[in-house]
Amino acid sequence: MTRAEAVKTFYTDAEKRGRVGRTIHEYMGFFDESNGGGIEARKTRYATMINNYYDVVTDFYEHGWGQSFHFAARARGESFEASLARAEHYVALRLGLSAGMKVLDVGCGDGFWWTMRDDRREIYGIDISAREITQARKRINAELADVSREPPYSTTRFPVTFPVP
Repeated sequence: MTRAEAVKTFYTDAEKRGRVGRTIHEYMGFFDESNGGGIEARKTRYATMINNYYDVVTDFYEHGWGQSFHFAARARGESFEASLARAEHYVALRLGLSAGMKVLDVGCGDGFWWTMRDDRREIYGIDISAREITQARKRINAELADVSREPPYSTTRFPVTFPVP
């Protein structure tokens, strides 16, 4: 099955199928040395390559798993949703964050992970994907940032900085 056939089978909505197909085509172009792709193209346009990758991956994950991009072992009789909630609460508990703490989530994606917590912390997030940041801004203090080029939130100090697994 070709990429185009796979996308057509996976997405029945023509508009989404077209967007996903174009994004996959552009992403794969970064690896097609006969058509200008290669290591230098990936280095020069890494932000576009990363955005393309996460845009497509986000579409696939949302199609198959809904809002949560995490995985969890399921206990006997436990629903898929309950297993995800349990695993995400466990990670949050293990972080040991105290009330009122400012937290920076590097690579925050759409910020959904933080909706699992009702803990009154000041959550900030950064991500290189404009699509993800658009969603994250509905949930947390989020900024589009390329940490390899610019320090985000340069006037704010964070006692905790981490990527959510």
